[in-house]
Amino acid sequence: MKLKIAFFMAALFATLAAISVVPWGAAGRIELVNQWGESGAGPGQFNEPMGIAINTGGDIYIADVRNARIQKFTAEGDYILEWGKPGNGEGEFSKPVGVAIDGAGAVYVSDYDQDRIQKFSPEGVYLRQWGKSGKGPGEFTVATGIHIDRKRDVIYVADFYNKRVEKFRLDGAFISQVGASGRVKSGALHYPTDAFVANDGSVYIADAYNNRIQKFDVRGVYRTKWGGPFGLGAPGAWDGWFKVPSGVAMDSKGRIYVADSANHRVVALSGDDGFLAAWKMKEDTALHTPTKIAVGKNGSIYAVDTAHDRILTLRYVEPGK
Repeated sequence: MKLKIAFFMAALFATLAAISVVPWGAAGRIELVNQWGESGAGPGQFNEPMGIAINTGGDIYIADVRNARIQKFTAEGDYILEWGKPGNGEGEFSKPVGVAIDGAGAVYVSDYDQDRIQKFSPEGVYLRQWGKSGKGPGEFTVATGIHIDRKRDVIYVADFYNKRVEKFRLDGAFISQVGASGRVKSGALHYPTDAFVANDGSVYIADAYNNRIQKFDVRGVYRTKWGGPFGLGAPGAWDGWFKVPSGVAMDSKGRIYVADSANHRVVALSGDDGFLAAWKMKEDTALHTPTKIAVGKNGSIYAVDTAHDRILTLRYVEPGK
């Protein structure tokens, strides 16, 4: 009897894997265009970069975690400026892991250890802060990825250990919570690491340790999910599966990009059809990387390769091109 059950489970798993290997949408490809950055503490160097955000002019802000600073670059990777130093005071950081930019260009930074969000001018002048450690509304237990809905002037914060995403006004006033702790159930989150807001207000969450991406509407109501068979949370490296997807972004055509960190790749999805393409790193590493992702005005995809202290510039190539 046990042998029959084992054969049945093996056959079922193989069938589900085969279903997910078949691309669901019209497949293109992802190509590496450029890379920049190196290990170190000097201008343009990194020590575990993570958060990434792009302003309306195309300039890129990077949260340089172990160097306790934010660095600003051109779209081509040329260094512009930096700010921050280790500490708990105003404008200081312990481990800045998330960065976001509002419509006026102000920069918001989440800190892994300090459970707070700090706001700065585009040049790094400290403006204000909010947040504290805890499990209540507006509190954090490790604030990680953040993203701003520039149309509605709200900010979403992935609250890692509380297994939720919190929504705030830009002044830090708590609005609501998206998702709640759980595993298989739709809308349940298990250590979320990032959020992205589309033009219509839909929120895409990197539900990292459920190995899936989930979509919620502007009210926080669950809509759909991607990742493995039926989005149930099983990890895998096949097309349409994820293993610790830690970053999510979207381009102007509605394609979703995922930093599939434990599979060491970037994945492109169609919001309607699912898997489109994947680009996998050649380097071997035991670390989860790339960790975060963003898309520029010209469609360039920027993936943060935390393990190798660099930024990868990629592009999606349409089918037949």
